[in-house]
Amino acid sequence: MRRFFVWVIACVLTFSSCIFHSDNNKFGRDFNDARIRLGLPIIKKGWQRHTTPFYGPPRNSTLWFTDSRPKDLKQAYYAYKTIYYDENGPVAEADRYLNMEFNWFEPKLKSHGVISDSMLTLLKKCHALDIIYVLRCVNLDGEDFSRYTPGWNCRVMGQLNGYAYQETISMPMAQEMLKHWHVRRLNY
Repeated sequence: MRRFFVWVIACVLTFSSCIFHSDNNKFGRDFNDARIRLGLPIIKKGWQRHTTPFYGPPRNSTLWFTDSRPKDLKQAYYAYKTIYYDENGPVAEADRYLNMEFNWFEPKLKSHGVISDSMLTLLKKCHALDIIYVLRCVNLDGEDFSRYTPGWNCRVMGQLNGYAYQETISMPMAQEMLKHWHVRRLNY
């Protein structure tokens, strides 16, 4: 009887995981040709789609973890891609890059060549960069893309004076940050 009960629980968890995540593969690897045309990083074969039966499924989004995490965790890297969609198709894609040299309590920066004062200040206070490509400006559950403009939108996250910090920056500034972090934006 106990084995039967364990078997039933395992089947329910497996079945509920399949139901929860059956829709989370939208706009995955099959959408890579469109990504190349738009100038977005593609989803490579080794990437893993985020799935877990322990939390509710994300609504209107799919998270893909990249295979670019460095062995030396002190290097910056391309961490993951989030794809946002609704019943009418894709809405936006956000690519997150992490600066592992960042120290929340005492920001330090190793200079890699000539840096403008404004870029030096930005690099010192930021640990993450999101490059978001918005296809349609709509409000989804949990993410409001109606506040963005169509096309490229970039934001940095970090700390300023001991508090969490977020700022919108231009695409050229985001590309300069990636250059100083020694990270390529496109992976093809």
